[in-house]
Amino acid sequence: MITSKVVELDGHAIINNCSLGVALATKDQSANDLLKNAEIAMYNAKSKGGNTFSVFSTAMAQEAHDSLTLESDIRRALEQNEFILYLQPKVTMENVIQGFEALVRWDHPERGILLPMEFIPAMEGMGVINQLDDFVLDASCRQLSALQTHHPDISIAVNISSVHFTDSLFLIYLKNIFFNSFLDHFKSK
Repeated sequence: MITSKVVELDGHAIINNCSLGVALATKDQSANDLLKNAEIAMYNAKSKGGNTFSVFSTAMAQEAHDSLTLESDIRRALEQNEFILYLQPKVTMENVIQGFEALVRWDHPERGILLPMEFIPAMEGMGVINQLDDFVLDASCRQLSALQTHHPDISIAVNISSVHFTDSLFLIYLKNIFFNSFLDHFKSK
């Protein structure tokens, strides 16, 4: 842990925090490689809450590479519509389906079906979780409108990222998607 020191500047208390990345040079390493490794170590220190230091390791480099690959794959998945909606039944004690819970999975072209814990934290960090929420809401409303034709009391529960609730346009979006999905369903009849 690096010690913070309060500095007075024009009557204001300024607290300096620092995250350091340390990389040890080897004979066959270029200056650019050394700087890149130190930067990876610095971001590792920041990910631990900052105000500390971290010494570069090859495991850190692999984590950084995996993270960049995942981000790239997520962007492609959003563009290529690789996410899939699953409906998990909510069943009463009498074995009657009361409704469904919307679940999302990623049909990754190389890794197969991925569970949310493998991509949602990265999507939240990238700031693209609302796009996934939009897909789940749209697909759920379309499914609900089709199901309610024969089962008017059926419902679908959807989990939404807390980030979406802070969007001032969320309720308007929700009303529009709900209305449009039912309108599309009745137009197709």
